[in-house]
Amino acid sequence: MYLINEYVENLDDRMMVEDKFNPVYVEQLLESRNRIFTAMCKATGLKNADKDYPDFDELSAEKFMNTKSITKKMMAEWLGTMCVLMNAYTVPVLNLASEMSEDMSKLKDGKIYDQKKIIAMQELIIKRKEEELNSVQTTVLTTLQTEMKSYSSAVKSTCSKALAPRRVQAALKSAAAEEDRSTNLIFYGIEEKKEEKLEEVVQDVLSHLNEKPRIVSCSR
Repeated sequence: MYLINEYVENLDDRMMVEDKFNPVYVEQLLESRNRIFTAMCKATGLKNADKDYPDFDELSAEKFMNTKSITKKMMAEWLGTMCVLMNAYTVPVLNLASEMSEDMSKLKDGKIYDQKKIIAMQELIIKRKEEELNSVQTTVLTTLQTEMKSYSSAVKSTCSKALAPRRVQAALKSAAAEEDRSTNLIFYGIEEKKEEKLEEVVQDVLSHLNEKPRIVSCSR
């Protein structure tokens, strides 16, 4: 059975068999250590022994040997308590802390590895998107160039046909004929006489109409 006294009575015995690290156990161990060291400081007459956190560095074997009030029983109790504190409680907690540290290190390494994989995947995705965008741009440009060439060829062909000399001459001739027809005047009911001067007859009729066009030719 482990030693039980005022120095270790605050300790939770579950820390001896616990399989997971618990920071509460560390606080309990520190409290037990302070209880023992404080008792030693008081027994050796150190000035700061009554403070909550006395200067434990002032403890030494010389002080224990030169302090007559410290008995063998007290020394044995302190030594036994320290052994129990270290072996039964502190060592299991330290082992759990070490295992947790290793687990944390593995998790950290795994996280770094996962982050590198994520970064690599992101870079690959960006590269693929750029390739797809470049491909689309090339396709659109090629299509536009092809359509522009087709349109240019069609316009050139149409203009060439429309502006061919024969077509131009035919269009001008047709326009002239239309213009000629639009300027012709036809008079009905004018009596025909022998040796008449048809142009004078037409001018006489036009004068009655208050019109004075330029007469190019007259015929019946």
